[in-house]
Amino acid sequence: MGAKLNFRAIFAAVFVVLLVAGSIIFLLPGEEMSSSEWPTPSDKTTFLQLLSINGTKDMNVIEVMPLRYMPGNVSLPKGGYAVGIYMSYRNVTPVIAIIAFLNSSASSVANTIINQYRNYSIMYKTFRDSGYMELRTGNLVLQMWYRGKWIVEVATQAGYDEAILEFKSMMSQFKG
Repeated sequence: MGAKLNFRAIFAAVFVVLLVAGSIIFLLPGEEMSSSEWPTPSDKTTFLQLLSINGTKDMNVIEVMPLRYMPGNVSLPKGGYAVGIYMSYRNVTPVIAIIAFLNSSASSVANTIINQYRNYSIMYKTFRDSGYMELRTGNLVLQMWYRGKWIVEVATQAGYDEAILEFKSMMSQFKG
């Protein structure tokens, strides 16, 4: 009978320790995305600055246009703004990007976009107030990431991941 009592006491103690440890881990600050790997503009970036995005040696900006909706007819919340950017990587590969600023957290709009792609094999991860998604299907690569009040989407042909990396480096012109 003494062995049973010790087993129950040990089990109860382990359970309490796991419960306390889990509570502490839950209360710790959430993981954050790397701002260099998934860049977003600063909150001080204006609509006019987005409209005047500059290309790089390898990325030619062909057209920048204001948008009223995100892809999939997801409307921008009141006070938000977005631009669509049509580019050419090394004058060969087309690249399309959307940069959107929302007056509130971008996570709800980002989750709406992610839900539209649920039927595809997507990779996505969310953090405290940020996240990313990647979709590779057929000849298309689509990446979307969001942080704070910003959503960025970029799409190009499969096999041209360096075009997406070049676009991410272009985003450095908006750092605040």
